[in-house]
Amino acid sequence: MEFVRRYSKDYPTKMSSSKYYNGLPYTTNVKSLRLPNCVTYALGRMCEQLDRPVTNWQSMPTATNDPMFNRTGFGNACDWYSQAIWDKGYIPKLGGILCYETTSIATGKKGLGHVAYVEDIDEARGVITVSASDYSGQYWYQKELPLTCAWIGATYKFKYLGCIYPRATFDVPEVTPVERNNELHQVEVLNDNLRVRLEPSLSGEIYCYAKLGIYNILSETEADNYRWFEIEDGKYIAYSSSWAKEYLPIDNEAIIAALRGQNAKLQTQLDTSNKQVNKLTSDLEVMSKSLAEEKEKEKVLQAKLDNIKKIIVE
Repeated sequence: MEFVRRYSKDYPTKMSSSKYYNGLPYTTNVKSLRLPNCVTYALGRMCEQLDRPVTNWQSMPTATNDPMFNRTGFGNACDWYSQAIWDKGYIPKLGGILCYETTSIATGKKGLGHVAYVEDIDEARGVITVSASDYSGQYWYQKELPLTCAWIGATYKFKYLGCIYPRATFDVPEVTPVERNNELHQVEVLNDNLRVRLEPSLSGEIYCYAKLGIYNILSETEADNYRWFEIEDGKYIAYSSSWAKEYLPIDNEAIIAALRGQNAKLQTQLDTSNKQVNKLTSDLEVMSKSLAEEKEKEKVLQAKLDNIKKIIVE
């Protein structure tokens, strides 16, 4: 099932167009059921995402007898976790409902609790994004929490109880690294908090965070003082050598041709050098022969000179 975040551009902009506004009796005269209200909002948001219409609010989200609680009625937020019969646990999950106990900071009196819907889990940044509503407060808002789900309130202390898990497995947006290929233009992501956006701009909607690894570069553009690489269809990352490494394509045929050209040039130079060496060798042989002949002549002259000296002495 595809997960549509409450605060994304794909989500209906008007609350009245959302199922959790018209699909539940929020406009009835029962004040405790109308928005703004955290339990009303969380229940409706879950029904909306799971595509489960609620025709009778007392039955809770049902689909072929799949109740969320072991009771009827909304109940207080502080009781949701203990009375939920859907799977639950301490680790938050996408599309789940975080449950809290609350205590008044001023009086120390226990409150009615709080619940919030998990819209996004960003482990790279260490944050969870939730949407929620407050009784007599905002109809809905979004808020970032640490992965521990700790909630800091102005008037209440919050104790995290756990997360009620959705009856669905959602498709989490992601981009997939590829193998290194010398023949392709590629980029290697070196930082695990690099945002992938749906437009090549710092104002583009965040799609997900890129995993460490190598991605093919489908296209390139410039905006906001960055080079933007399209690493999947309609998915862009901003490039900087601080968090990524670019690999230019290597044309093996061109390299081979260049090497062959270099080899031919070197062979020509070698042939020229060999000719020069052969000429020098030949010249050296001629000079050596001439020198030998001169030495022979010198010996003959020396012999004649010795004979002349001998005659004079006699």
